[in-house]
Formats: sequence, C-alpha cells, structure tokens
Amino acid sequence: MLKEGFYTALGTPVDDDGNLIERSLVKHIEDQIEAGASGLLLMGSMGIEPYIKQSQYGKIAKIAANTVKGRCPLFVGAMDNSVWRVKERLDSIGKVNIDGIVVTTPYYNVSPAKDIVEYFKAVAHASRYPVYLYDLPGVTKIKITLDIVSSIIKDRRFAGIKSGDLLLNKQIINDFSKRSDFSVLFSTLDLFDVAYNYG
Repeated sequence: MLKEGFYTALGTPVDDDGNLIERSLVKHIEDQIEAGASGLLLMGSMGIEPYIKQSQYGKIAKIAANTVKGRCPLFVGAMDNSVWRVKERLDSIGKVNIDGIVVTTPYYNVSPAKDIVEYFKAVAHASRYPVYLYDLPGVTKIKITLDIVSSIIKDRRFAGIKSGDLLLNKQIINDFSKRSDFSVLFSTLDLFDVAYNYG
C-alpha cells in the first residue's frame, strides 16, 4: 500500500524533434523530491505519454529511475490502444527500477466492460511491474466502473487505481477493504479537501 501524500504528475520536456531534454527532466524530478512529493508519475497524461516517441520512451524511464534512485516511488504511464503496443513500451525500459505502471483503458474504440477487463488482465500478464489503473474518461471516452474494478480486484498484479471520481474511490475503499494493499489515488485538485475527508 502506498503511503499517504502527494504523488506528482511530471511533465516531459522535449525539444522540437520530440527528443528528451535530459537536464530539464532531472531538474524537474529533483525539484519535486525536494518539495516533498510522496511519489512521482512519469509519462502520465500530464507527461503526454501518447505523444512520446517509441525511441525516447525507454530512455526517459531509465533517466528518471536513475535520478530518483529509490528516494520515492516512481510510476510510469503505459497507455495505448493494444496490449502489443503497451508491451513494446515496457520492453523498451527493460528491468529499470520503477514501482509500477499506470494504464488507462484503450481509447481508439469504445469497448464493452468485459473487453476492458480482458485488456487490463493481458497488460498485467505482460508486465513485470505492478499495474495501477488510470480512470481518465475525459480522454479515453471509457469509464472505469466499480464492476470493472470488481473483476480484477482479487488479482494481486493490480496494485491500485488513480481516479478523479469521488464516488468510485469511496466505493472501492468501502467495498474492497479486504484488499488493504490496493491503493486509491485521487486526481482532481478542485475536490482534494473532500477526497481527503473521504479517506
């Protein structure tokens, strides 16, 4: 279970050709750790993961991991439309020291819940890292529902969820208390005080 606190979504500094500006990423990470971030999300939606070139993805993850050096948890976004493409992303980072991958629903086709569950399970099977679901329906057009979470909650390869849905988060905390190691991360700043009181 992750400790309480702020988990910062990092930006990804790139040049006009889409290549990483390494010194800027390193400084960004150091600034966040110095400010007391409890953990870092690399190449999430804030870090424009879908725009990152395949040739840069592994490099970015490795540089971030070498900068963090275990000082706080580091998570890497692996968001795409097929398990093959997610696996290609993960293969490019090798065995770099990260604490989990963060995965949205696929976003090219609107799929039924049972297909989303199978997608998540296939990603978990392909990953050597714990998997955190990322509920981002404003981008993906597909909502992660309580039923979807219910379908994967017993699988220990799934370690948590990031969502801005207060009700969903509250239901997960209440309904799945036996999975005390399943972390719930809230991602809407405007309602942070309410979410904090929810637990």
